[in-house]
Amino acid sequence: MACLHGILLFIVLWNLSNSAFTSVIDEGILKQVSPIRNSLFGSSPRYDHDFVFINISRDPKLVSDPSEYGEVALTDRSKLAQFFKILADNGNRHHYALCDIFLEYATDDDTALSVQVKRCKKLLFPYHITADTIEKPCVEVNSALSDFVTYTGNFSKFRLTYKDSLKTIPLVMLEDIDKKKYPASFLDFKSIFPRYYIRPEHLFETKKYPYYNLGELLMLSEVDSFYHNFLEGKFIVIGNFESDVHNSPVGKIPGPLILVNTYLTIRNRTHVSWWWAFFMTAGLSYVSYLLFFGKVKPPDIRKHPWMDFFLQVFVNKYFSFFGICLLLAVISELIFSVPASFSLLLLYLLAVNFFREFYKKHYKKEK
Repeated sequence: MACLHGILLFIVLWNLSNSAFTSVIDEGILKQVSPIRNSLFGSSPRYDHDFVFINISRDPKLVSDPSEYGEVALTDRSKLAQFFKILADNGNRHHYALCDIFLEYATDDDTALSVQVKRCKKLLFPYHITADTIEKPCVEVNSALSDFVTYTGNFSKFRLTYKDSLKTIPLVMLEDIDKKKYPASFLDFKSIFPRYYIRPEHLFETKKYPYYNLGELLMLSEVDSFYHNFLEGKFIVIGNFESDVHNSPVGKIPGPLILVNTYLTIRNRTHVSWWWAFFMTAGLSYVSYLLFFGKVKPPDIRKHPWMDFFLQVFVNKYFSFFGICLLLAVISELIFSVPASFSLLLLYLLAVNFFREFYKKHYKKEK
């Protein structure tokens, strides 16, 4: 019975981990385990090409708001056109260019931008889905979905496909750059907890990666050997690194870094192995044995029977289930590189244990 229940728990765990669902418990585990993993195994993206990050938040341009009276500040698309012209004029010898800018409203500069975008290769823009309606950029560009779902208000998981056919930016980059298909294994998840190889402090504090504002980079373009020194062979990431910021288990992180880190995660991570499935099933079978057959000696508090019962169910049993599930989650992340969503599973175990103990305490003895 325990083995069968353990298998059922593994199926539930896999489906929860495969979905976009997460909770504060899952986020808390990830927040604590991630630094340990980084210290033990390092956090290098192991990538053959250098990254260059370009911020567009300081290069806005006011245009007429099409939905109401007034003006709205958008990225200066004439400067974007100048930048893409530099890439195209130099033979598109950059490694790849991710432009995390949604071209939502039409502007007077779109014609010039469209001309240069068509000349530029290895370039990807985002599009979005709102209320099941696909919102494409107003300029014809190569684009992929960049949305993600949150359940706690914080970013934790990135869903790789929507409606079984709409591929997100990290998945498209994996296919474009590495010529790989995902999933590589039946057990691979469609929603993943990305590893944070590149964090904001690497851009703003330690200067580990080159980081420029778009306007200042265009001014540098007049310097001799500019393209060779700054852009040739580079993975270029363009986006808003100051306003497009989200809360995550590792603190605030810009949207473009979420996309890049998710791509690096599915690129660097090996497929989910059957050894992981066997280990998790065995661990959950042991949890099931404790649930149905395990006996924990209750605290000796004879004067307060309800307090005795409370401690037995919510302290002894709670820490028993919580401790084992926490251990499984930590080992899953550290050894197998597979973060899993344990929160709902733990609540189920606690609920089953509570009603089982309550039945034994109040009804079984009466019979």
